[in-house]
Amino acid sequence: MLELKDLGFSYDQGGFSLSDISLRAEVGTRVAIIGRSGCGKSTLIKLLGGHLMPSAGAIYLNQEEITRLEPGMRGVSTVFQDLALFPHLTVFRNVEFPLAVRRLRTERRRHDVEVYLTRFGIWDRRDFKPAQLSGGEQQRTALARGLISGPSLLLLDEPTAALDGQQKARLATFLNEMLQQESVPLVVIVTHDYEFAFSVCDYLAVMKDGRLIAQAPTEQLLRRPENVEAAQILDSFSVIHGAVDLNGVFRSENGNITFPVYERDCDYRGERCAVLLRSDAIRLDAPSQSGFVTNKGIVASVQVRGIYSRVRLGMDDQVILCDWFRDKGPRPTQGQTITFSFAIVDAQLVPVKK
Repeated sequence: MLELKDLGFSYDQGGFSLSDISLRAEVGTRVAIIGRSGCGKSTLIKLLGGHLMPSAGAIYLNQEEITRLEPGMRGVSTVFQDLALFPHLTVFRNVEFPLAVRRLRTERRRHDVEVYLTRFGIWDRRDFKPAQLSGGEQQRTALARGLISGPSLLLLDEPTAALDGQQKARLATFLNEMLQQESVPLVVIVTHDYEFAFSVCDYLAVMKDGRLIAQAPTEQLLRRPENVEAAQILDSFSVIHGAVDLNGVFRSENGNITFPVYERDCDYRGERCAVLLRSDAIRLDAPSQSGFVTNKGIVASVQVRGIYSRVRLGMDDQVILCDWFRDKGPRPTQGQTITFSFAIVDAQLVPVKK
């Protein structure tokens, strides 16, 4: 188990800082820490690995405090963004290095390295040096080195940064398969690659400006983020600001979207709030029907994302995000006026900061 309690950090020169970082992850969890550049993800992973020391709070691993321990004393392995492979050593020697530091017997080291390189599919690359490997092979070498010492916590810092699309997909498949077999009880991944995080991790923690602003199981957070800030960072939600009047009707700020709210949202009467709409909950060219809100927007852009396309619709100053799949008919084109609708039940109301 990993537990962070009110963790804080600030650089000596002032400016950016982390504050009040609290998180609890159980054994077997794969946590992704996500957020935009500069939010503090890399600083946080350095605190977990012992490469920086916090100015406040505490870090517990398996109920033992490790806040002030040196990196080698924590039972934590870190695979850095640049992988930090020794360029003058072979794959075999790179992976063997943590065992050599622990002065294990030669026979034991050779056996363990062979097991890991075989399991990671790079035994035939054992005599190669890092410069002779592909990006994916370098990543597997670094992962093997990180896991071979049996850490209690594995930290992965931007693992897809140097990989292309195919290599990212292979790494995601590889991690999903390997981490189910390994005895690593907990994995924390820091990444700006949201699709990768969603496919590998079962728990998400969202950072903004040095704070954790949302955290929940992946599926839960992707379906119902707890605030506007998290929804905007996830980048798959339309955010519609407005208010619920005393009659229980939500009206957007520009007045072009209105609908009666459900009983569960009656607490918002007379209050400013925001509606969050998942992009996959928006229907294109759907007929008007009871329980749905229908409107028109102009296609501002269409971004192809593999099997689907992300469509941005403009309505005055409001942006609506929706996903288009091939079975929905012809792909929308920029400048086209298009009808869209959403079920009122899919409209999630959240409070806004005053």
